[in-house]
Amino acid sequence: MQILLLESSAPTRAMLRGRIIEGLRQAEIRGLELTECPLEALAQQQWATICGVVIGPSFHATSEGVVERIRTHLGSGPLAFVLEEDAYALQAASMARKLDLQVHSMGELTGLVSFLIECEKQHTRIASRKNRGILGIAQLKGGVGTTTVAASLAGCWARHGTKSVLIDLDDVTPALTAWARVGMAKRTAVSEHLALGQVPESRLPDLAARIDGFNNNLAVIGQPESYNEGFHFKANVIDS
Repeated sequence: MQILLLESSAPTRAMLRGRIIEGLRQAEIRGLELTECPLEALAQQQWATICGVVIGPSFHATSEGVVERIRTHLGSGPLAFVLEEDAYALQAASMARKLDLQVHSMGELTGLVSFLIECEKQHTRIASRKNRGILGIAQLKGGVGTTTVAASLAGCWARHGTKSVLIDLDDVTPALTAWARVGMAKRTAVSEHLALGQVPESRLPDLAARIDGFNNNLAVIGQPESYNEGFHFKANVIDS
């Protein structure tokens, strides 16, 4: 997993890189790597591997827009803004409240270490999700029972207390979508996240339709609004 550093000034970026690496060393955090990308390349970043973002002071003047763009991909994951000393003294509290993130000073390492520890916890949460089973049931020929098998297995697990989600990838006969009565609003949300390639945890309720009679243990993510998009489900969307 990676921590993303976003800073346009090369000297400041080098300074922040050193502080982050030192913070990881002092906190004895292993398994996290530092990566960097320019602001214009955010959409191309592999967000499924990012467990936190550090934004440098060069984006202070445009902080709201930058944070909004990052939240589109990161969801509710850890986010920290690093400010120069003067700006930190005047605006740290208001920025933290308004943008709902951590704000730290360039000259202070302790706060940054606390943020890195939160990134480590996020890494653990993501890793625990990745260890959960994802079972694909598919067949090139229609009418052989793949939907029935998928629904039966998920229903059985749900009745025995295992939370299960069915994802309907059938572009020809989306029977699971019809069975769950998935509305167009949720199908539209699925299409939006396919385009993004990432599903923020806070948006999961917008995608999954709960099925009555399974004690809230069974849900269906319906066929995307656009008919042909089911064939283009990205692996990191399903994993999320």
